[in-house]
Amino acid sequence: MNATTETRVNAQGFPIVTCYRCAGSGEFGPRSVEGGKCFGCRGTGLCVKRGKAAKAWVAYVEAHRAFRETTPVQVEVGQRIAKYRGDTFRTVAATRWIMGRRSAGGSTIGSGDNAVTSSLPHIEVEFTFDNGDVESWISNQLIRRAGAVDVAPFLTLAGV
Repeated sequence: MNATTETRVNAQGFPIVTCYRCAGSGEFGPRSVEGGKCFGCRGTGLCVKRGKAAKAWVAYVEAHRAFRETTPVQVEVGQRIAKYRGDTFRTVAATRWIMGRRSAGGSTIGSGDNAVTSSLPHIEVEFTFDNGDVESWISNQLIRRAGAVDVAPFLTLAGV
Protein backbone atom coordinates (compact mmCIF):
# COMPACT_ATOMS: atom_id res chain seq x y z
CA MET A 1 0.00 0.00 0.00
CA ASN A 2 1.16 3.51 -0.69
CA ALA A 3 0.63 6.58 1.49
CA THR A 4 -2.43 7.76 -0.46
CA THR A 5 -4.45 4.56 0.07
CA GLU A 6 -3.27 3.44 3.53
CA THR A 7 -6.33 2.67 5.69
CA ARG A 8 -6.71 4.15 9.16
CA VAL A 9 -9.77 4.57 11.40
CA ASN A 10 -11.57 7.68 12.65
CA ALA A 11 -12.56 8.32 16.29
CA GLN A 12 -15.64 6.11 15.92
CA GLY A 13 -13.69 3.23 14.36
CA PHE A 14 -14.73 3.60 10.70
CA PRO A 15 -11.97 3.06 8.13
CA ILE A 16 -10.72 6.34 6.66
CA VAL A 17 -8.49 7.02 3.69
CA THR A 18 -6.98 10.03 1.98
CA CYS A 19 -9.83 12.01 0.42
CA TYR A 20 -10.65 10.85 -3.10
CA ARG A 21 -11.72 14.31 -4.18
CA CYS A 22 -8.86 16.56 -3.03
CA ALA A 23 -6.08 13.93 -2.71
CA GLY A 24 -5.61 14.90 0.94
CA SER A 25 -5.05 18.64 0.52
CA GLY A 26 -8.40 19.59 2.08
CA GLU A 27 -8.92 22.13 -0.71
CA PHE A 28 -10.98 21.73 -3.86
CA GLY A 29 -12.65 24.31 -6.07
CA PRO A 30 -12.68 28.09 -6.05
CA ARG A 31 -11.74 30.07 -2.94
CA SER A 32 -15.00 32.00 -3.30
CA VAL A 33 -16.94 28.89 -2.21
CA GLU A 34 -16.36 28.08 1.48
CA GLY A 35 -12.78 29.33 1.16
CA GLY A 36 -11.96 26.50 -1.23
CA LYS A 37 -12.63 23.81 1.39
CA CYS A 38 -13.20 20.34 -0.04
CA PHE A 39 -16.77 19.16 0.49
CA GLY A 40 -15.68 15.52 0.30
CA CYS A 41 -13.64 15.68 3.52
CA ARG A 42 -14.75 19.06 4.96
CA GLY A 43 -11.17 20.24 4.69
CA THR A 44 -9.56 17.46 6.75
CA GLY A 45 -7.97 15.60 3.84
CA LEU A 46 -9.49 12.31 5.09
CA CYS A 47 -12.81 10.60 4.44
CA VAL A 48 -14.53 7.33 5.24
CA LYS A 49 -13.58 4.54 2.84
CA ARG A 50 -16.00 4.04 -0.06
CA GLY A 51 -18.49 1.17 -0.18
CA LYS A 52 -20.11 -0.49 2.83
CA ALA A 53 -18.12 1.65 5.25
CA ALA A 54 -19.34 4.92 3.70
CA LYS A 55 -22.97 3.73 3.72
CA ALA A 56 -22.68 2.64 7.36
CA TRP A 57 -21.04 5.99 8.24
CA VAL A 58 -23.94 7.94 6.70
CA ALA A 59 -26.44 5.77 8.62
CA TYR A 60 -24.51 6.35 11.88
CA VAL A 61 -24.34 10.13 11.38
CA GLU A 62 -28.10 10.27 10.67
CA ALA A 63 -28.90 8.14 13.74
CA HIS A 64 -26.64 10.31 15.91
CA ARG A 65 -28.25 13.51 14.59
CA ALA A 66 -31.76 12.12 15.16
CA PHE A 67 -30.82 11.17 18.73
CA ARG A 68 -29.18 14.50 19.56
CA GLU A 69 -31.84 16.72 17.94
CA THR A 70 -35.08 15.88 19.70
CA THR A 71 -38.27 17.56 20.82
CA PRO A 72 -39.37 18.08 24.44
CA VAL A 73 -42.12 15.44 24.14
CA GLN A 74 -39.46 12.76 23.40
CA VAL A 75 -37.42 13.50 26.55
CA GLU A 76 -37.53 11.10 29.48
CA VAL A 77 -36.71 11.63 33.15
CA GLY A 78 -32.98 11.17 33.76
CA GLN A 79 -31.87 12.38 30.33
CA ARG A 80 -29.56 15.38 29.98
CA ILE A 81 -30.81 18.14 27.67
CA ALA A 82 -29.95 21.69 26.57
CA LYS A 83 -32.22 24.22 24.89
CA TYR A 84 -29.67 25.86 22.63
CA ARG A 85 -26.23 25.09 21.24
CA GLY A 86 -23.70 26.24 23.82
CA ASP A 87 -26.09 25.82 26.77
CA THR A 88 -25.06 23.58 29.63
CA PHE A 89 -26.72 20.16 29.62
CA ARG A 90 -28.97 19.63 32.66
CA THR A 91 -30.57 16.44 33.96
CA VAL A 92 -34.37 16.20 33.81
CA ALA A 93 -35.88 15.27 37.19
CA ALA A 94 -39.57 15.46 36.17
CA THR A 95 -41.77 16.36 33.20
CA ARG A 96 -45.34 17.61 32.94
CA TRP A 97 -47.40 18.38 29.82
CA ILE A 98 -49.50 21.58 29.74
CA MET A 99 -52.00 22.58 27.04
CA GLY A 100 -51.26 25.94 25.38
CA ARG A 101 -53.28 28.88 26.64
CA ARG A 102 -55.82 30.34 24.19
CA SER A 103 -55.67 34.01 23.19
CA ALA A 104 -57.33 36.17 20.53
CA GLY A 105 -54.50 35.30 18.15
CA GLY A 106 -54.58 31.61 18.93
CA SER A 107 -52.59 29.62 21.44
CA THR A 108 -49.87 31.38 23.47
CA ILE A 109 -46.94 29.38 24.79
CA GLY A 110 -44.37 30.74 27.21
CA SER A 111 -44.17 34.23 28.66
CA GLY A 112 -42.22 37.45 28.24
CA ASP A 113 -39.60 37.45 25.48
CA ASN A 114 -40.10 33.70 24.98
CA ALA A 115 -43.86 33.92 24.26
CA VAL A 116 -45.01 32.42 20.97
CA THR A 117 -48.54 32.79 19.56
CA SER A 118 -50.02 30.47 16.98
CA SER A 119 -53.46 29.79 15.50
CA LEU A 120 -52.99 26.13 16.45
CA PRO A 121 -53.19 24.78 19.99
CA HIS A 122 -49.81 23.77 21.40
CA ILE A 123 -48.55 21.64 24.20
CA GLU A 124 -45.87 22.88 26.57
CA VAL A 125 -43.57 20.48 28.36
CA GLU A 126 -42.62 21.69 31.80
CA PHE A 127 -39.25 20.35 32.93
CA THR A 128 -38.05 20.23 36.49
CA PHE A 129 -34.26 19.87 36.51
CA ASP A 130 -32.09 18.23 39.13
CA ASN A 131 -30.94 21.68 40.34
CA GLY A 132 -34.58 22.70 41.05
CA ASP A 133 -35.06 24.96 38.00
CA VAL A 134 -38.46 24.70 36.31
CA GLU A 135 -38.90 25.70 32.64
CA SER A 136 -41.66 25.28 30.05
CA TRP A 137 -40.65 24.56 26.46
CA ILE A 138 -42.84 24.29 23.36
CA SER A 139 -43.53 20.67 22.40
CA ASN A 140 -42.28 20.92 18.81
CA GLN A 141 -39.14 22.97 19.51
CA LEU A 142 -35.87 21.24 18.60
CA ILE A 143 -33.57 20.81 21.58
CA ARG A 144 -30.29 18.99 22.16
CA ARG A 145 -29.99 15.71 24.07
CA ALA A 146 -26.69 14.59 25.61
CA GLY A 147 -25.38 11.15 24.84
CA ALA A 148 -24.50 9.15 21.80
CA VAL A 149 -25.71 6.34 19.60
CA ASP A 150 -24.01 2.93 19.99
CA VAL A 151 -21.56 2.71 17.10
CA ALA A 152 -21.10 -1.10 17.23
CA PRO A 153 -24.02 -2.07 14.95
CA PHE A 154 -22.87 0.46 12.34
CA LEU A 155 -19.31 -0.86 12.44
CA THR A 156 -20.72 -4.34 11.83
CA LEU A 157 -22.58 -2.98 8.77
CA ALA A 158 -19.29 -1.44 7.60
CA GLY A 159 -17.59 -4.83 7.85
CA VAL A 160 -15.11 -3.64 10.46
